[in-house]
Amino acid sequence: MRDDGRIERQVDLSGIADPRLKLKAKLKSFESTDEVHLKVSPDGVNFTTVYIFNDTFDDGTYHPYEFDLSDFEGSANVTIVFDGLMSTTSDYLYLDDVEITGVPAH
Repeated sequence: MRDDGRIERQVDLSGIADPRLKLKAKLKSFESTDEVHLKVSPDGVNFTTVYIFNDTFDDGTYHPYEFDLSDFEGSANVTIVFDGLMSTTSDYLYLDDVEITGVPAH
């Protein structure tokens, strides 16, 4: 992801209890004003910012992250967005090992 890039994916969380988004992220060349907002929506319209990536962990190393998605448990059309607000095309957020985990709901 570079500059003001955006990644958007939908996931079905119906039938999943205690859903979590797990991933590894690495930042490169972030300045103090650069951010990537992780946003989640149960309907694709009303988004909640779950986390803001900033230059705090811009060390060229992958760091593990885990986000609680239980507020969206049972929703069939959850939208997950990484919304880049960076200053140049040389700013990067790398994502790896992205997965949704949980247990079958009863």
